Amino acid sequence: EKARLEAEEKARLEAEEKARLEEEEKARLEAEEKARLEAEEKARLEAEEQARLEAEEKARLEAEEKARLNAEEKAQLEAEEKARLEAEEKARLEAEEKARLEAEERARLEAEEKARLEAEEKARLEAEEKARLDAEEKARLNAEEKARLEAEEKARLEAEEKARLEAEEKARLEAEERARLEAEEKARLEAEEKARLEAEEKARLEAEEQARLDAIEKARLEAELAEQRLREEEERIAMLQRKEEEARKLREEEERLAQEMFEEQQEAERKAAEKEAAREEAQRKLEEETALARAREEAANRAQKEMHLKNQDLAEKEFQAAKAAEQQAEASVKESKSDRELEIANRMRDGALQRADRATINKDLADATVMRDVKVLKPVINKAEKKRVSGTENYLLQAKKLYEQLQAATQLQGATFDRRIADIEAAIHAIKKGGFETLLAVELLEAQVLLKKLQRIQKAALEVQKLSQQTIAILKSY
Repeated sequence: EKARLEAEEKARLEAEEKARLEEEEKARLEAEEKARLEAEEKARLEAEEQARLEAEEKARLEAEEKARLNAEEKAQLEAEEKARLEAEEKARLEAEEKARLEAEERARLEAEEKARLEAEEKARLEAEEKARLDAEEKARLNAEEKARLEAEEKARLEAEEKARLEAEEKARLEAEERARLEAEEKARLEAEEKARLEAEEKARLEAEEQARLDAIEKARLEAELAEQRLREEEERIAMLQRKEEEARKLREEEERLAQEMFEEQQEAERKAAEKEAAREEAQRKLEEETALARAREEAANRAQKEMHLKNQDLAEKEFQAAKAAEQQAEASVKESKSDRELEIANRMRDGALQRADRATINKDLADATVMRDVKVLKPVINKAEKKRVSGTENYLLQAKKLYEQLQAATQLQGATFDRRIADIEAAIHAIKKGGFETLLAVELLEAQVLLKKLQRIQKAALEVQKLSQQTIAILKSY
């Protein structure tokens, strides 16, 4: 009996030990299976998170590299554009300053020359008038003295002789035959001298016949008269010579002025030709720069559109994957049997919903950037900024950049249409500040050319307003 009892006790204990071991083994196996499943789920989630983080990091690095390259390209283009603009502005200012100084110097010289000629002409006229008055007064006194001393017949003959001589002298001056004038004058002087000698001889003979005192008085008077006439003749000849010299100088001055005018005309034509050549060269350079800017703009816009299309494709794929993950998570929630599986499925569903929300926002942003419409971009950007979902920063940045670019282009178009300098400068500053020089290269170049023209017009208007009345009078005289 004791042996039976011991055997039964032993069998019971062995059965209990076996059951306990089996229970423990089963619990261990279940725990290991559960741990394996949890580890696999955790590894999968970590792999997905790692892949997402790597994709985001790769996109961020690509965006940073692209931004750096764009910044370097922008800095280089800005430096080249700044150097070119400074060189052009310096050359233009030097040319304007040179032209202004030449114009002022020419105006000053012409004014001085004109004043000098007017002073000389006035002095000459005054001298001629004074000489004429003196000559008339002297002739009047001589005529009165002669009329008193001699008979009226002699005075009439002398007046006729004087009138004849003056007529001959006038004809001789009009013919401008100086040699003939000198020959005739010499002959006339010889004739007068001969007549004077004959008269003196006659007077001497008559004086010998007449009373000695009367003859001496008459000879003295005739000698004084002849001397007076000789002095008058010499003065007249000197005056004629001065007139001829003045006429020669006047002709030389006219020839010099004509030569200067001809040279100035040639210089003006040369400058006009150079200006036209410079304008054609500037137009050619502008066309080349416009073509280059258009090529850069088209390449940049093409690259931007390709990037937007690529982002749209990536966003679409991400959206489809997120939707599929969301459906799978929903199915996992429905198929969960234990609380642990339900908890894991709920976490997976929450992650899938978050990814789906992010993919939806990215897809909306990518679609809006492809459409390139300000009215579409603005509400999508506001919605993304309001939600602030992680992982949408790259698409949001591209959408905002495109929105700013379209706004800057619209602002520049309106400013160039209104032709207001301040608005154009503000629009150009906005484009440069946003880094859109390449994407809006043609519009920016055209606006800069228009701005230069408007600034030149404004500067000219200010310079005209500053002109004094004296300067305006000089310009009118020209």
